[in-house]
Amino acid sequence: MKHPMTKGEAIFGWVWVFIHSLVLPQVIGEFLYPVLTGAGLSLDEAAMNVIYYGVSFALLMLALSRFMKASFSSLTRNIGGTFAAVLFGYTYYFAAMFAVSLIMQLILSGEVNPNQAAVDSQVKLNPNAMLAVGVFLAPVCEEVLFRGVVFGTIQRKSRALAYVVSALLFALYHLSGYLFTEFSWELLLMAAEYIPAGIVLAWCYERGRSVYAPIFLHMIINLVSITVTLNL
Repeated sequence: MKHPMTKGEAIFGWVWVFIHSLVLPQVIGEFLYPVLTGAGLSLDEAAMNVIYYGVSFALLMLALSRFMKASFSSLTRNIGGTFAAVLFGYTYYFAAMFAVSLIMQLILSGEVNPNQAAVDSQVKLNPNAMLAVGVFLAPVCEEVLFRGVVFGTIQRKSRALAYVVSALLFALYHLSGYLFTEFSWELLLMAAEYIPAGIVLAWCYERGRSVYAPIFLHMIINLVSITVTLNL
């Protein structure tokens, strides 16, 4: 990429990929949630997601501020390329997801993805919190980590491997909470539903030459999904 991360940023980024994906959810769920509810606060899952992504967002912006500023400079010099990457990226994403959805319906016989079901439920119960998470906090955090850190650092050595690893980690991340507690081959297969997004977002990162390109695309994907859910 035009503005790769420094060695220090990359080390922090990889450590935070692990913490963000596996450690932080446990800390917030098992320790922070009881403290907050014990203090009299009424918090649903959507509100806890705001806290989860909010903490990650704040730390990423502090630790990777140089990378984010460099990426923004790249964005301002390539606005047309960014717009094209987002536009074509969404088209590719929509086509790929349509194909994957058809295949999954045949293989899984209509079984529901638990992560998507949980998100849909939270959207209907607390739409404002989920809009904050889905359209701002999650896209920024996930793109900085899975595209900026994972894809960007591996790409220096192997472009193909960067696509494979970033897409697989992104897919597994979305079902990690379920895979660790109630593993099944069906759940593992459901993770494949997130691979098209992982590939398209990485392509968007390459094409847009800035992490803001996949952030914008991710925001649009989630906004459309939330809007559809609210209107069902």
